[in-house]
Amino acid sequence: MLRAMRLIAFRELWAYLSAPGFWISLASVPLFMLLGMSAPLLSERAAPVRHFVILDSDAERAARLAERMEEAYWREARSALAAVVRIAAPDKADDVLATFDADPSQAGLDAAIQQVELFRSGIARGFDAPRRQFVYEPAPADSIDGLRPFLTGDQKLPSGADLFAAFVIRTNADGELSAEYWSENIASRDLRETMSGALLREARANAIRLKGLDAAAVDDVERVRVNITDYKPSGTGENGGSTVSLRDRLPAIVGFFLAFLLFNAILSSAAILMSSIVEERGNKILDTLLTTAPLQSILLGKLLGVASVSLLMIGVWGLLGSLVSFGAVQAGAIPQPVIEAIWQPGLFLAFVLLFIAGYVVFGSVFLAIGSTCETLQESQSFMGFAMMIIILPMMMLIPALQNPDAGYIKALTWVPIFTPFFLLVRLPTELSLIEWLGPVALLLAFIPLVLWLSGKLFRAGALGEVRASEILARFGQKAKTGAPLPAE
Repeated sequence: MLRAMRLIAFRELWAYLSAPGFWISLASVPLFMLLGMSAPLLSERAAPVRHFVILDSDAERAARLAERMEEAYWREARSALAAVVRIAAPDKADDVLATFDADPSQAGLDAAIQQVELFRSGIARGFDAPRRQFVYEPAPADSIDGLRPFLTGDQKLPSGADLFAAFVIRTNADGELSAEYWSENIASRDLRETMSGALLREARANAIRLKGLDAAAVDDVERVRVNITDYKPSGTGENGGSTVSLRDRLPAIVGFFLAFLLFNAILSSAAILMSSIVEERGNKILDTLLTTAPLQSILLGKLLGVASVSLLMIGVWGLLGSLVSFGAVQAGAIPQPVIEAIWQPGLFLAFVLLFIAGYVVFGSVFLAIGSTCETLQESQSFMGFAMMIIILPMMMLIPALQNPDAGYIKALTWVPIFTPFFLLVRLPTELSLIEWLGPVALLLAFIPLVLWLSGKLFRAGALGEVRASEILARFGQKAKTGAPLPAE
């Protein structure tokens, strides 16, 4: 029995390793993931710089608006700096941001970077200030009619750039501000929204001046920031707790990503099993196997063979991810502390074990169902129902990430067919022993039951005792007539 099982498993493994499609899919998944992760960065860098002008009868107000647009850029730079520093040097984040706030400019940014010895931690090489998207230009004309050739692209600005948009600022009799936005590009709204914020600040300052107050003082007040530091009471810091940073939240994000990857790995592996058994049943290969090996050996051999294929793919992807991460750290593209926060050996080990358990459950069911089908069309009819069951946990993964201690999330973790997905999301929340050991024990106890039931159905399907076509025909007849199924 064991020899037959090994031979069938090796046959399944070799069938996929010798197929060009396997190697194409092996290379395409990390390639598409890399493209997906780099798409936002490539999009930002590929976007053209948008040059704009301001037409305003009040030259001082136009200068203030241009200054406020510059401040918007440095606020964006501060957010980017905060996101990196809170991961790489959370204990120094507040001091670093305070240094930048004292001088929100390139000089202040350089001083903030040097303050945390970013060359040592790799951030100086990995952090770049956001690319400027908007550049203010002096208006080459004092009216929209004069600017029209520049807006339509017939003429270029004195700087040689193309004019993307023009803002016309107006003031009514009550001193209220309004603006007109002129641009040939009606799809892009980023510049308009940024100027809207600058106009709002200017309008507030103008209202304050009309009331006889000092608008400059109000601007200073608006720049005041309050930093809130998160603490974990169970920590061992100097004040009886430990600070919480984005680095501490990264494992939960990794767990969510692994749960999503687990879903795709189990689904694709189970689908491979079903299509394989349907194809072999259709071309009579299954009949040949039945004459040379026990049914149990065929079932377990196929499960083992496709599992080997899936684990090989996961291992290759994991190795590639490790190599890319190591290269990115050495090149300074990713700070070392980020990789340290993401690298969770226990979580990755749990992923492999939960994949094996989930694969055995779903794979054996799909394999048994496939044994009753003679065509792919019949298998797809059952696949739709099975997909609804599998997709259910995927619909709740985001709520589980946001609130892993919700009652219904805890309850679903104890449901064996959902345990692999929800347990991966909840593991980084420091579960009690019973909260992770209980669902795992229940899942392990559920596996023999599923294998036994799947073996019964696989035997009946392989021997032709149960046919999917007859089941579908019976349900179709009942749906049409509304009558009970005829007795055998």
